[in-house]
Amino acid sequence: IQMVAYLVFALGYGVLAYGRQGGQGRQALAAAVGLGALFTEGLYRFALVSYFASLLLLAFVVFQGLLIHSRAGSRFSLLVLSAFSLILLAHLILFVSVLALSGGLFLVGTGIQFLGFLSLLSFLVRSGRIGAG
Repeated sequence: IQMVAYLVFALGYGVLAYGRQGGQGRQALAAAVGLGALFTEGLYRFALVSYFASLLLLAFVVFQGLLIHSRAGSRFSLLVLSAFSLILLAHLILFVSVLALSGGLFLVGTGIQFLGFLSLLSFLVRSGRIGAG
């Protein structure tokens, strides 16, 4: 489910950035995720492929976030950028934890991911999207 959520974020940023240039980027991204799902066998391989696909999608989201923050420079764009950067770092650690079969790294990765989600929640509360209403 996480990979689908990251795919939605990546597609959203892709449409914003490349929407007027045709749907080739969206089709390539959807094909890459679909091929990744087809080649997975077993829980271990699925974990490797899904974390790797999540890393690619999150790297794209963070890159687009950097571009947006460099143009806007607002506190909100920095908060979102830091949230997705933390989530990207978490997935990198989670990927390594699957490779090394390390429970300790897995706990560190999920802790960092939680901090990233808290940062997103902070953005939502501060921007007035949720809370007072």
